[in-house]
Amino acid sequence: MSEPRHQKLLGGGTKHQVLSPNVGSPELSPRWWADAFRISNELDMPTKSRGVTATTLNPTYSALQSPVNPADGAHSKSATPRFKMGRQLLVPARQLLSRELRCGGASAHSVGWLCPTLRLRLQADSKPTPNRPQRQSTRYPANKLHHHIPLQNIKTARPLSTTTTTSRYCQTSSFHHAAPRSQFVPITGRQSAPQPLISKLNMKLLYPTSLKVDTSLIEGFPTLTLHPYDPRADTIPEELLDASILITWANSAANLQHAKASMPNLRWIQSLAAGPNDVLSAGFDPAKVTVTTGSGLHDRTVAEHALALLLNAARRFYEMRDYQVQSRWPFHLGGPQPDRPADRFTTLRDANVLIWGFGNIAKTLAPHLTALGATVRGVARHPGVRGGCEIYGEESLPELLPKTDALVMILPGSEATRHVLNKERLALLPKHAWVVNVGRGTSIDEDALVEALEGGSIGGAALDVFEVEPLPGASKLWKAPNCIVSPHAAGGRPQDCEVLIVENLRRFLAGQALRNVIG
Repeated sequence: MSEPRHQKLLGGGTKHQVLSPNVGSPELSPRWWADAFRISNELDMPTKSRGVTATTLNPTYSALQSPVNPADGAHSKSATPRFKMGRQLLVPARQLLSRELRCGGASAHSVGWLCPTLRLRLQADSKPTPNRPQRQSTRYPANKLHHHIPLQNIKTARPLSTTTTTSRYCQTSSFHHAAPRSQFVPITGRQSAPQPLISKLNMKLLYPTSLKVDTSLIEGFPTLTLHPYDPRADTIPEELLDASILITWANSAANLQHAKASMPNLRWIQSLAAGPNDVLSAGFDPAKVTVTTGSGLHDRTVAEHALALLLNAARRFYEMRDYQVQSRWPFHLGGPQPDRPADRFTTLRDANVLIWGFGNIAKTLAPHLTALGATVRGVARHPGVRGGCEIYGEESLPELLPKTDALVMILPGSEATRHVLNKERLALLPKHAWVVNVGRGTSIDEDALVEALEGGSIGGAALDVFEVEPLPGASKLWKAPNCIVSPHAAGGRPQDCEVLIVENLRRFLAGQALRNVIG
């Protein structure tokens, strides 16, 4: 029995027909043909052909899905126009998919037509398979053009498989890519814009005027309108109370309470703070209104501030300032000094720094500390290794605290973290150890901290957050020895908040899970 024709073509290396654009297409130019012929020469293609023609792909009518002659099921000859050329564009199948095409000055779009899609690669014969009726597809109608997959995908193409059966992509004898059909999702020539799940609602998004928001980066969602509001005002304007999305930053307690009581359509609150304590304190229930945090927007600023407080503690800039306002020279801070004394925290080099609350901020801070010579360890709910640092569970604190030169607190505010640094744990720290808090003030028992500072059982404390803010004038922390008071200045400037807002907006409109959702 004679060998099937398509196997002869593959085995003998005979030239195969390549799909090309319609000659009359405005996208086709003499430059395209010049580049195409040059590529065929670079691939060592034969220069002569015996009756092989280029098949036309019309942008509005695909010859691959041409009409069928009802008598014999074959393609109508008139559906595949032929034209004469001085030289034919001929590309053997194996060479096309096994060698990289270098197109020089040709555009990626035009060269892509050398192999229009990876689902229909190369036709082995210009004649259709006899008595093989077409299978019409209702999903991919014949009057839609299937666009090509980018040519660079050819580099990683798998071996070709041969077939003479009719497929939804080609109704002639052809060589097909060996990938399953499920991987091919044709893109039709006419596409409607993607429709969001919430397409019939004209939703309002309220953004605060307490910081500069680049609304041009947020505009463009067809179902959304943006409206500014004053977060420090006691109330939100009546015409905005039907909003569905609320962005919060530096909102007053009265403002959030008014939103809770007067905005029945509110479905999502995007807080730009690392912790949305103010939103939860206003009475919003995360089970009814989705609340997301600004986690990640403050990593660099808080890490920088924590580093500054550590250097202040080690180099005692706060004490130098005290002497300066008295016009006195601090002799004990200048001149010859001991190098890395064991009983004092004077440098980050060889210092043991323990970060309690090892999240995104800690991962940003740790490389700066290690670059200055510190040994960094972390404490978190889940032990392991993060960013090259060993992370321990809270059960390891009794072993870690006695070896700590500086304890950095970056814990969120919740009942689970309230007063976790208590009198008992403060007593485990060495007498020279410093406590730095840039997380939430409720994580430290302030009365126990003042007692430790006044009794000299720890080296000092640098605090950016407090249980009550602003810190009351009657607080003993103001005059406690070796205590640095920072007015919640570590954050205060969310960076690139538009990126987080847009990402969560897309997820929200698509019905997907949002980033930084609190339970």
